[in-house]
Amino acid sequence: MDSRPASSPIPCSVQVLTHNNEANIEPCLRALADFAEVLVHDGHSTDRTLEIAGRFLNVRISSQSNLLLDPEGRIRDFGAVRNEGLGAARFPWILQVDAGEVLPAAFISEVRSAVSGSPAVYQVVRRFFLDRQRIDWHSGHPSMQIRLFHRSCTDGYTKAVHERLILHPHVIPHLFRTELPEDLPPASALPAKNAYYRQLERQRLGVLPWGIWIRHVLYRNLRTSLLLLLRLAWIWFIPRHGKRMPLVYEFSYIGQQLRLIVELCPVCQGQGSGSGSGKRKSFARQP
Repeated sequence: MDSRPASSPIPCSVQVLTHNNEANIEPCLRALADFAEVLVHDGHSTDRTLEIAGRFLNVRISSQSNLLLDPEGRIRDFGAVRNEGLGAARFPWILQVDAGEVLPAAFISEVRSAVSGSPAVYQVVRRFFLDRQRIDWHSGHPSMQIRLFHRSCTDGYTKAVHERLILHPHVIPHLFRTELPEDLPPASALPAKNAYYRQLERQRLGVLPWGIWIRHVLYRNLRTSLLLLLRLAWIWFIPRHGKRMPLVYEFSYIGQQLRLIVELCPVCQGQGSGSGSGKRKSFARQP
């Protein structure tokens, strides 16, 4: 199936986390044919994901540690799983790609140019699509993620959920010109996904002291929710061209912030005053 591109391979390791992705892994990997290494870091798939991945000459397959997965095979610590993949990668340049993504040729061209230069970190604007329709307006725009980086600029990933790359001091990410298209999941899948992420947050943070909860959960999440609601009002009450993000997606994210306030509250976590100080340092390090 796979054939090497005529030009020299891009000296970069692409990390793709997989778990039962047979429906979309083939177009994802086909778009990555220009890269010297594609590391499929798999969570013990039981479908044809690994069979399909094994057909591509530039793909290496590694397994996610069982210690980082729940009994259903879902990732319990995304930061640790990504760090596993970094340890297995052969090149200093790392590109993160989701199993359902198909990278545009223009984006790959920018990556090729970037890795020929000095060590750096690059972020990209994600452009959301729903039923093949481009979303032009949403409260979180621009939604940016770091996708390409040189190992010498970072200390790896932190946080079990919504993992974050730890950048060295004075490292400022560059921005790719090409947007990265991302298909939104069905709205019906959001409640279960959000509930699982809240579960991971509760496990990560444990029982918080009241002061930490007020400053880092109550204040931050209320502020975020209020700002998103103000942006929503600006998007929906002013006539404009282009498609807006459906409100079910917008309110799903805002509702997630508010539910975290409740579920992380010391009362709901069974907190007695004076306990939980062991989590203070971890929480402050992972805002």
